[in-house]
Amino acid sequence: MAPPRIGLPKGGKKGGDKPDTGDEPSPPPGAPEEAPPRLGTGDRGNSGTQDEGNGPPRIGADKPEGSTQGQGNGPARIAADKPESSYSGPKLIGESKPFGQLQEKGRKVDNELHTAIKENKPDTQTTKLSDNYEERDGDPNIVLSNAKDLEEPFKDIGVDLSKAKHSSSTIVSKGGIGEKAPVAEGRFFHQDRTIVGEKRFTGNDRNPQEKKMKSSDIVFAQWQKFASHHNKMTGRLKSGMTDDVNKLENFVGRDIQSKSTVETMETAHKNSKQPLDKPGVFKRDSKDEERGAFDALLGTDSLSSINYMLKDHHQALGNKRVKEIHTYLRTFNPETREGRQKVAMAVQLEEYRS
Repeated sequence: MAPPRIGLPKGGKKGGDKPDTGDEPSPPPGAPEEAPPRLGTGDRGNSGTQDEGNGPPRIGADKPEGSTQGQGNGPARIAADKPESSYSGPKLIGESKPFGQLQEKGRKVDNELHTAIKENKPDTQTTKLSDNYEERDGDPNIVLSNAKDLEEPFKDIGVDLSKAKHSSSTIVSKGGIGEKAPVAEGRFFHQDRTIVGEKRFTGNDRNPQEKKMKSSDIVFAQWQKFASHHNKMTGRLKSGMTDDVNKLENFVGRDIQSKSTVETMETAHKNSKQPLDKPGVFKRDSKDEERGAFDALLGTDSLSSINYMLKDHHQALGNKRVKEIHTYLRTFNPETREGRQKVAMAVQLEEYRS
């Protein structure tokens, strides 16, 4: 979340459609709000253009509050000064989170995934998405013709955006009364093994608490539907087809607006001496500051839900883990620097190896 959301209605509603920027699960009604998340699959805004994904209105920018600086896999140290922010997009959502705290969270979630795979734990069983949610899917052969903000992320993960066909998907809860707003939105490029997370609004989920699904489970159910070729009546694979659920390779978090995620991306660039106005890359097999930045990014609201999905459904997804994280902090028109800034992350997966 942000590979965590995919074609979306324009705009948002008052009240419950506050973008989600945290992890799992959704808080019960009346509980204090947490800082919004990400996947993503998950920390998007309320309005924007239909063709380029839905982002929030241009409201201004926030400078990060404090941050801590990590040193590889060791303990974090407090930065002496507040980092100057390069962000110039819409107002960010949620609260700042210490860099060291996100490093610890990233390592924790990664270790949980390691344990699930190493011990061959069974996948988490969830209810059918269709039991409590409406699924509104778009044409499966759509090509994005004007998504400038996705051109560079797709290039870096090796997918030709101009030719990549996909299905958009919007999830709406069945519970409650009155007008129903989207709970999650995304785009699924199953032939190119890629998920684009565009929006997630857990506040719009009107199901009773016991029927709400975690964001990571919703995204997995969507991917499973688009990447599977089973006959809905018999449950058997269609003739000549294969099940591609375990072939997921990439996740792109689009138009990220989580305050803590954007600030963590900026600190990651600075700690590893990567320019803020250029794409950043952070690899699992790196060392020192870059590896510390990799861990912190794994712990952000925008990516932690992807790790939960990889852990809870590791067998179905082929025992994958995050290999590389690409970050994009520039405006979406790098030549003129016109237009509001759209922050994104692209994640490449790999098969787990001990």
